[in-house]
Amino acid sequence: MPKLEASSIGSPLSTRNRQTVLWTAALACALAAGITSYLADGRIAVLDDVFLDVATVVRARLIPPSPAEGERGAGTSYDEDVAVVVLDERSLESEQLRNRPRALLAPEFGQLVVALIEAGARVVAFDIIFQYSGNRISAGYDRPFQQALFRHRGRVVLGRGQGQRQVPARPLLAALGGTPGALGLLVLQPDPDGVIREIALQPTTLDGASVPTLAGAALTLAGVPDLPESVRLGRKRHLESLPTYSFVDVWRCAGAADGPAQLRSVFEGRIVFVGTSLPTEDRVKSATRFLPRPSTAPGPAATGCGLRPVMASASDVQTVPGVFLHAAAAQAVLSGATLSRVSPAMVAMLAGAAALAGIALALRLCRLRGLGWVIALSAALLGLSVILLESGIWLPPLPAIVSAVGAMLVGYLMLYVFEGRRRRYIQSAFGRYLSPAVVEQLLQDPNRLKLGGERRETTFLFTDVAGFTNLTERIEPSELVRLLNDYLDETCAIVLRNGGTIDKIVGDALHVMFNAPSDQPDHAERAVSCAIELDNFCHGFAKAQQESGTDFRETRIGVNTGYTVVGNFGGTSRFDYTAHGDAINTAARLESVNQHLGTRVCVSESTMRLCHDIEFRPVGSLVLKGKSEGIGVYEPVSEDSAANAALEAYHAAYGLLESQDPATIEAFVRLSEEYPHDGLVKFHLARLRAGDTGVRIVMTSK
Repeated sequence: MPKLEASSIGSPLSTRNRQTVLWTAALACALAAGITSYLADGRIAVLDDVFLDVATVVRARLIPPSPAEGERGAGTSYDEDVAVVVLDERSLESEQLRNRPRALLAPEFGQLVVALIEAGARVVAFDIIFQYSGNRISAGYDRPFQQALFRHRGRVVLGRGQGQRQVPARPLLAALGGTPGALGLLVLQPDPDGVIREIALQPTTLDGASVPTLAGAALTLAGVPDLPESVRLGRKRHLESLPTYSFVDVWRCAGAADGPAQLRSVFEGRIVFVGTSLPTEDRVKSATRFLPRPSTAPGPAATGCGLRPVMASASDVQTVPGVFLHAAAAQAVLSGATLSRVSPAMVAMLAGAAALAGIALALRLCRLRGLGWVIALSAALLGLSVILLESGIWLPPLPAIVSAVGAMLVGYLMLYVFEGRRRRYIQSAFGRYLSPAVVEQLLQDPNRLKLGGERRETTFLFTDVAGFTNLTERIEPSELVRLLNDYLDETCAIVLRNGGTIDKIVGDALHVMFNAPSDQPDHAERAVSCAIELDNFCHGFAKAQQESGTDFRETRIGVNTGYTVVGNFGGTSRFDYTAHGDAINTAARLESVNQHLGTRVCVSESTMRLCHDIEFRPVGSLVLKGKSEGIGVYEPVSEDSAANAALEAYHAAYGLLESQDPATIEAFVRLSEEYPHDGLVKFHLARLRAGDTGVRIVMTSK
């Protein structure tokens, strides 16, 4: 096995250093997310606004408005503080107005103002610019409107535009008498995506003069103090759910006998906004465009004079008449239902926390579970935004969601980099010494390579080429390198195919262990099978080399099973994954005694007893040099040889040897004559002729 830096166990960084790097990067990612969110505040307004629209729809579905909030067609059971009167198509096509140009409706508007003020309306605000005066056609034509404006100045607001000419006609301006707040700016500023979500209330400077917005002017005249700079709309219902009445219905009701009383029941105490609701005029997109639109069917009559809420202006478009936005802004202020956005600093802090959570989930959990938790976190952030929206607070979830997802991806990228380095490191360090399956186990659990060891049963296999040292002195170095590489390439491949772990390569010798570092219940059978395959290859390799003129001799193999301490041994800077114990020395001795026994493979009894599908023939009870007790030694027999009658004859002769039968020598003489190349038979025959008996063999040399 390779010697490894202790600081690099399992990966190029130690576990502690790796965790330090990862969590330092996680904190840096969270900090970067927070700073980026703070600096980007306002630059991603379009996406924030889209999320606000979505959250508005989700809130409306999860937390429906109470019935008391009213719905178009429910008569007068509204709790709104505003009302809308619209000049709609039905009004323009009515018998009274059908033949009248819209620019010449000043007398009717005058009657409307009088009727609404007398009905108790707090303020009447017009989302109309009256640029043309009927006085040009007929002297005094606009007088009813002028008189109504003059009489109720301070309670009427006329609309104006941004240009110098986009103001009411001079006779109407004169009737207002310069009353502060009598003119309101009608311009609505859309967001970059063309949707109007926020309505300004504070005055704007035009031509050197301070001009309030229409909603701001109406609220000021109604006596509402300390108006905010603007109002962000956050209604639960579509804007056209505000109490809305047709101009012609109100105008007719004003002339009916019971009209004043009926109008008072509808408009008393409300700010009334007057505008148009025509299909092709003054229509804008609002934040409530995705909410269900009110019914297009006319509502039931609310009064005896026939006054009733009108149907929605259209059912198949996402726009609403502009007058509804002014009315909704006023309603938000009057009801206290304004929507405030949390500070950029709070959004940045949440983004940082979400980023830390996202990268922590990526580092701690598997990919699917981490992704699932990040999705759950994103859903929770959306849910939090919806809950806060109900309380009039808008918490943009997008920065936090993007931070969580982005940090998760950064975490996975970091893990990918570390994992790739770790995999390459382990594969580079162990790929040539361990089988692919074992390397994969180490990749899955690098803790197996921690400094330290464990006691476990392991099978060891040692090989050595006879006379290799002398061979190195007789051939050219280049030829030696080629020869050794060819030999080791195939022997190492055989070891790895059988699941062995190459502990060391010492010159031509292999030190191999089984059942470490991975668990192999059949480690003994693997080792013996590996020994048989190695023997077959090495015997053929040696024969081929000898035929080509190179004195490459047989390979001796020893196999033994026993308990040893296996693990990483070394100092604090370098270590070696290996094993220690007497079982290793025994395997080495068994490899060496082959030269005395006339065998090529020797297997200990402890190994043999764990092999149930491999045939063996006994060698004897060997007392190895330096030992006092004998161990049973066996020679594995390949399947082809096991079917040979020679094996049966050997077992019979060995039985005589074990019982010290006088006929033993005759049995081995016959075996030697029949199988003259059997080295083990020759060894026992030589012992018998030297006067030894039995199967106990005391080795005097290694």
